Amino acid sequence: MTMQDTGKVETRVAPVTELTDEMRALVAPPPGYEKKAGDVPLLYAMLLHNPPLLRKFRALSSHFLLEGLLAPRDRELAVLRIAWLRQLAFIWGEHVQVGRRIGLARDEIERVTQGASASGWSRHDRAILRAAEELYERAVIGDETWAILAETLDESRLVELPVLIGQYQTLGFLQNSLRLPLWPGNDGLAAR
Repeated sequence: MTMQDTGKVETRVAPVTELTDEMRALVAPPPGYEKKAGDVPLLYAMLLHNPPLLRKFRALSSHFLLEGLLAPRDRELAVLRIAWLRQLAFIWGEHVQVGRRIGLARDEIERVTQGASASGWSRHDRAILRAAEELYERAVIGDETWAILAETLDESRLVELPVLIGQYQTLGFLQNSLRLPLWPGNDGLAAR
């Protein structure tokens, strides 16, 4: 079994290494992550201690990249903002790379660290960033921000946005708590 190198970081949960065929199907890396994650992503190998949780967690996590309704720019701005606010190094570093691939400029990524109050955002982008900030600060998207988002997002996307932000926050809590090491090429919070 191939897994990414854990370096000198001590993870808190040992990965499951003896895999049944059913487990192997459950832990295949998400599309596009095979080279970074190896045959069995370390996080999934740790979550194999609780296969029912892994099944549900993986389905929701994969949904956003494969079937999510939000525009890639909206998705990445929201993910990057919550990752920066929560100091989720793994997510920040990976999603800086994703953001760059979908067209976010380096200066925009830098501005995400400043948030919705930074100059240069469109009204819509500012509302996406503000939604992440409001969920972080008060666990609710405020009425004014919601109204601005509703100008450009339909109800299916309005419903998806807080779930997306919450899911990535949960993923970051899990990665940080298990002490998941960064993948090679992931610069963590230094990434731009």
